[in-house]
Amino acid sequence: MSETLHQKLLGIVEDVHEEMMRSLVDAPAPERAPQRPALEARLSACGFEESLAVATAFRGACVRMLANGAGDADVVEIVEACLRSASPDAAIRNLERYLDNTSPSVFVRTMLAARPVLHLVATVLGTSQHLADILIRQPGFVYWLMEQRTWESPDDVASYEAWLERETEPFRTVEGKLNAVRRMHRQALLKIGAMDLVGIAPVEDVTRRLSDLADACARTVLEIVFDEIAVDDTHPRGLAVIAMGKLGGRELNYSSDIDLIFASDDADEETMQFYTKVARRVTDAVNALTEEGYLYRVDLRLRPDGKAGPLVNSEAALRVYYENRGRPWEFQALLKARTIAGDFELGARVLETLAKLIFNPALPYSPLEAVGAMRDQIKDNLPSSQRGYNIKLMAGGIRDIEFVAQAIQLMHGHRLPEIRTGNTLAALGHVRRLDLLKPWDVDNLAAAYRFFRLVEHRLQMMHQFQTHTLPDSDAEVVLLARRVSTGPLGSYTTESFVEVLSKHLNNVRTFADSFFAGESVHPHSVLLMLPEDHERAVSVLQHYGIRDVPRAMHTLHAMAYGSFPRFLDRRARASFENLLPLLLEDIAATGDPDQTLVHVSQIAAGERSEAAFYKMLTDSAPARRLIVAIAGMSSLLTRELCAQIGTLDSLLEHGDRVDETLTTIAEWERFSGQDAARRGVAAEERRMREREWFERLRLRTFAECVRRNFGPGPHGATGELARATAARLHLAAAFDEMIPEREHVAVFALGSYAVGEPRITSDVDLVIVADGVDLPDLTQRLHVINQWFSDGRILKLDYRLRAEGTSSPLVQDISFYEEYFRSRASLWERAAFAKCAAWWGGEDVRRRFLRLLRSFAARPFSGEETPQLVEFRKKVESLAPRQFVEWDTKRSPGARYDIEYLCAIGLAGGAKDRLDYFTMSTRERVAALVEASAISESDSAMLHDALDLFGLVEHLMDLQEMTHPSSEERAEYLASYLDRTLEHLGLSRGSTRARLVSTKKAVRESFERVVR
Repeated sequence: MSETLHQKLLGIVEDVHEEMMRSLVDAPAPERAPQRPALEARLSACGFEESLAVATAFRGACVRMLANGAGDADVVEIVEACLRSASPDAAIRNLERYLDNTSPSVFVRTMLAARPVLHLVATVLGTSQHLADILIRQPGFVYWLMEQRTWESPDDVASYEAWLERETEPFRTVEGKLNAVRRMHRQALLKIGAMDLVGIAPVEDVTRRLSDLADACARTVLEIVFDEIAVDDTHPRGLAVIAMGKLGGRELNYSSDIDLIFASDDADEETMQFYTKVARRVTDAVNALTEEGYLYRVDLRLRPDGKAGPLVNSEAALRVYYENRGRPWEFQALLKARTIAGDFELGARVLETLAKLIFNPALPYSPLEAVGAMRDQIKDNLPSSQRGYNIKLMAGGIRDIEFVAQAIQLMHGHRLPEIRTGNTLAALGHVRRLDLLKPWDVDNLAAAYRFFRLVEHRLQMMHQFQTHTLPDSDAEVVLLARRVSTGPLGSYTTESFVEVLSKHLNNVRTFADSFFAGESVHPHSVLLMLPEDHERAVSVLQHYGIRDVPRAMHTLHAMAYGSFPRFLDRRARASFENLLPLLLEDIAATGDPDQTLVHVSQIAAGERSEAAFYKMLTDSAPARRLIVAIAGMSSLLTRELCAQIGTLDSLLEHGDRVDETLTTIAEWERFSGQDAARRGVAAEERRMREREWFERLRLRTFAECVRRNFGPGPHGATGELARATAARLHLAAAFDEMIPEREHVAVFALGSYAVGEPRITSDVDLVIVADGVDLPDLTQRLHVINQWFSDGRILKLDYRLRAEGTSSPLVQDISFYEEYFRSRASLWERAAFAKCAAWWGGEDVRRRFLRLLRSFAARPFSGEETPQLVEFRKKVESLAPRQFVEWDTKRSPGARYDIEYLCAIGLAGGAKDRLDYFTMSTRERVAALVEASAISESDSAMLHDALDLFGLVEHLMDLQEMTHPSSEERAEYLASYLDRTLEHLGLSRGSTRARLVSTKKAVRESFERVVR
């Protein structure tokens, strides 16, 4: 526990202690006692549920310990142990109940003297309500668990029988003896569960102990019943109890039914009636619920003719039935048959006779087909609500593993007697040793079986219910993951638990589907079924540029099979298997194959039909190229496509969907600051739709860029013209609605948006000018527009380039700008205002402001001003990152600002003669420099190449939401990513990092020649 959490708990316990002491002496609370949050809230901050029941239990447990001499720190240590359990809430509630039934002082002293036992007790109290109830009912069992001999005593049938004999011997009545069996069973179950929960007993050892306990109980009960019913010791006892199912395979659960068949020797009718009476009495005794609980639920339906058949069948009757009327599923069930009580010689004869029928090489049917048909029947009859949640019967669950093992036993048991075992893991071990399946297939099946059985145990041991159903709520999945973590297979987070569960279900389902269909496993399915660190998997995926093989294996697994609780069908899996080699080839060429694969999987998961999606990508190379481009080049667009997966079809269509988007702007519904609160829900919905509109535009623009390989296009090389057009249209719609004084207001865009070259991440720089308008009221409405776009994550509006920046009002009258431009404007503002476009407003205001701006900015820089401007450029350089400066394409020497200032200085002299001066793009300004003889044609070509390089690098970084590297590792990753991506696009000309360095050097040289 952290020091902070410890202090929080200590403070809570101290307050409970103080409250308890005041109540004992009937003292009033201090008049100036500090106001503290309610106990429920304080406990919630520590990891408990915020509920009155938990707070009441917590207070009660603390008071019982404190009132019996425990110190505050002692109580905190015990509470912390509860917090470490799977369910702290259950642990604290059960702790209070336990303390009600024992001596709190002895308990606290004992737990603090034996902290491993404290961990064990807290684990039991917080993981299994059934085991907790046993402890609460018999508090002394805690101290029994502390004894070394408890843990050293063997847990097998013989030791359990000896224990039962000691427990039943003092009693003379049948019910007294049977209750003694129930008490011993409860105590033994506590020890098995404790060993399981602390992880010292593997799953197969737990099921073996549970089965041995059941064997011993069955034998003891049978003897008690024989002694009760038999006339004397000479009465016939030729009755064998044969276990089927999990008990037969020594794989019993905590709450399994026990499937039994009663077999007798060939006897007369009177003796058979006696055996039937014994069998019925044994069944009733095991089933009976008394004040001491019950032993097991007995299921007799696997006997010949089921419920309609006799309770006891003679050896001859069993042979005749199975020879003449035995069905394939019954022979399959008999694989687990094992004599557990009664006449073992008789049981051995019966099972030997039946084995000749089960393992008959001349069976008139195919065991594989018969078991497969039984598997299909179970799946078909499983309710739809259980198909994705029943760990036993769902596709890929426990039953699939058992059926694979049983089918192999039926196929090969006649020639390989060693595989004739009812235990699934033992059977799989023989299958592996005899090389009947590939080793990794067997290992996957065995690992899945152990995991599923542990999950099954945790589901059942909570309340001792026979359940196999996985929870469907997030909160219950979290609890199950924590309960599974208290065991022999290690700990899991909720995410890793779901991941491992999904992986095992999918591995088993895939193998079982192929196995029972008689199909060879697809080569790429083999890849998915290999262990994550298998050398074959590592080799294959590394060949495709994958670095994190375990993560890639998990991703491929999820794409092929889905994950809990949503799994894909065989059609989807087959489609994915066809796509996989093509997909791996395509992602191998991207900048980061690992990330590309993850992004493709996210897009696939967003589709309604993965099977159709995979088939489309397999059949259409252009569609696959676009999806891989989105996934490989943009985490941003991947996220937006997943959110609007319905746009995928339109992205795959050729044609100018960008223009279509730009001409179908979502309606700007009436909105104002006054009714924002009243219409909050509707406003938020509209804002979401508008944000989605921009996301669709980004996706369609990107699709267009991919189709023309990021060359020049109607919407810019990287879609920058479309972004600028979209911003202008939506802002104009907002201004139309919010500012009715259109004729007296004008809105101007500055910078990259003004000239149609904004990056994805660029702010929209705006200047608002008014003439004869109530400025405070207008400002308020502009704030509403700003909040609308910024809070909705639609556009980020920036007004800092207005006159006098953030220290001035958001809106200024045009007369203010007349005076400001004439007397106070800074030199750098002439360069900043050189890119300015009128976006909205009255014609007169716009014309007057542009006239002012032309007189201010469109004039030559004097001999004194140019050095000042150069000096200011150097100040901007100081804002560039000091490390890995080559990756800064904006502020650093030779970067984009050099070109901007070069154009501003070089064109200022002839600016007054150009009507398009303020709206020229940077590329147009560079071309104009050649016309003005400010630079040479070769310089122009170099600057255009620089702009292309800077723009592409910036765009690729924006798409992946990359920032300037802060370490050499990140810088190297960025270099590798850009090199691979540009090569993938066919735009590579060597090392991107080296090109940036040489390009910026050439730009700086050109800049210095012009401004010298």
